Amino acid sequence: MSPDLIVVAGFDGYFKRVNPAFVARLGYTEQEALTRPYLELVHPDDRERTKRFSNEIAEAETTVSFENRYVCKDGSYRWIEWTAAPLSRNG
Repeated sequence: MSPDLIVVAGFDGYFKRVNPAFVARLGYTEQEALTRPYLELVHPDDRERTKRFSNEIAEAETTVSFENRYVCKDGSYRWIEWTAAPLSRNG
């Protein structure tokens, strides 16, 4: 199992896939992670910046070293550093 959190996020604001490390580190089941808008899992102070980041990705820009805080199921927060690259909306 990779220690890195790996996710596939859709342009609709939901995770499409999360790996076992995501489940283990944040405490949510895979089903819980996939059925909530991912912004609900982001610390309130980081949501606006995360929205801007998501818009950049949607515009086909690659972003490296983006950091934000995610709330764990137990209510604690974890800093996560992301590297993201867009895939076509059509494929």
